[in-house]
Amino acid sequence: MDRNPPPCDSPRHVRNWLRLLLCLLGCSLSPRLARQTYAAASVAATSSASTSTFVLLDVGSGVTSATNARLADLAVPPCSTFKIPNTLIGLSTDVIPDETFSLPWDGVVRGLPEWNQDHDLTSAMRYSVVWFYQEVARRIGAERMQSYVKRFAYGNESTCCAVDNFWLSGKLRITPRQQVDFLRRMVTGKLPVEREHVQLVRRLINIESNPSYRLYGKTGTCSADGRGVAWLVGLAERGGRQWIYALLHVYRESATPPTREQRIAEVKQLLVNERALPGR
Repeated sequence: MDRNPPPCDSPRHVRNWLRLLLCLLGCSLSPRLARQTYAAASVAATSSASTSTFVLLDVGSGVTSATNARLADLAVPPCSTFKIPNTLIGLSTDVIPDETFSLPWDGVVRGLPEWNQDHDLTSAMRYSVVWFYQEVARRIGAERMQSYVKRFAYGNESTCCAVDNFWLSGKLRITPRQQVDFLRRMVTGKLPVEREHVQLVRRLINIESNPSYRLYGKTGTCSADGRGVAWLVGLAERGGRQWIYALLHVYRESATPPTREQRIAEVKQLLVNERALPGR
């Protein structure tokens, strides 16, 4: 780092800003997006062991903003945010017949007490029950799973190497910008799925609904490539407008990730800052 930064009108400073401008003009979230703008800025990390990015799309205007633009392009496992496409695929293949679908607990005691019981679709999403969705994935099967992940253009589209954990410890990778684009296509009817299935998923990932706004989201936490990954992705609705967001924290594998509640509080504040949610 320069101890004496160049003045704002120095040739070096101007060249750096020109490079940034060219990058902003040339980058795109997805070729499917008709119009978009990126505003890159650094974001305060939750600790010295962690860094984060927040990508936000105003669906109506097509304008996208991203804090920490470099991290917004980092491809990492989707972790349990994959429960969103997994549910859509399960519904599309009739593995999940409807909202009442349930599975009995297999008797294996796992680390979270909430997982050690029977679950239906609603509770499995609420408590992010891994074994439930692993069984859904096994029933979908590797061939159909790969077909739908490709049709969804989901991340790098890899379902290698096991059908029941590729989103956790396999080779599937997705960036925050790709998460936002996937959710955009989901809520605007651009995915090859039934509208009622999308509506069901929206109900399953509802975080908060009141007369002023509705907030939806799904968390995900896992480790890969020597680092921890913590997601919260979803959408907000207020006054007839929609915003889609992706929050990603990347941290040392030995560090403690932000909790679900901390991520929700962080997203709500970021949405307030962008006037997507009302301030207090």
